[in-house]
Amino acid sequence: MVRVFIRRTHLGHGRVMISPKYSFIERVIDKAIHDTFMDMYLCMFSSPVEMCLPEEARKTYRGLLEKGYPEQEAELEATEIATRVNSETACNIAKEYGVDCITIRANDTGRPVFIPTNDTVYIGGYWGFSRDPETGALHPTVIKFEKPLPKSEIRRIVEKINYIADEDNLEKLVFDSLEKKYGRDKAWRFTTCVSRGGCEVDGEIDERGNLKIREVRPLSPEWKKYIETGEIE
Repeated sequence: MVRVFIRRTHLGHGRVMISPKYSFIERVIDKAIHDTFMDMYLCMFSSPVEMCLPEEARKTYRGLLEKGYPEQEAELEATEIATRVNSETACNIAKEYGVDCITIRANDTGRPVFIPTNDTVYIGGYWGFSRDPETGALHPTVIKFEKPLPKSEIRRIVEKINYIADEDNLEKLVFDSLEKKYGRDKAWRFTTCVSRGGCEVDGEIDERGNLKIREVRPLSPEWKKYIETGEIE
């Protein structure tokens, strides 16, 4: 079992790069995601898909349409390619600033995993419109290991647990683990707190990549008050 501490972030919108309250590492990750995934998401929200894709994905999209494939099918395949390309490009941007990064396979495409130190990773996770009503986004989830690990071991673990970075997956585990102890309403407040980055999940990962939750802790007095009362300032 590997003990971990997990927190959601809202990095990737390009706002962190100009904010001194974030670390240099988080500003780099914010830029890497914004300049790739977020640029594409924002473009697709207001423009034809073809205009928003990286060149490799655009060529695939055009080729499939020319072969008579339905537009929806062509868009799906091209978007998967775009996700892989964006993952690689985001990693290259991060490395230019000295932040290590790898890409891993996920959902038939890929996702970037930023590794600033040998005990911390930021895993790019897919979030839809319930978190970002206008665009959706790729928000990295922070996982801090209890002790430093070799990069090969970090990669092995991340390849098994990267699913928790996607929207609602970690939240479901939190809710299911706390409902019996606290009741439905309070367990849901804990879940909301985790989703919004106000709570940290203390857990253990087994050899199969399953996460066992030990505790969920609020990160500020305001979030502690919300969990107890349902009110937040």
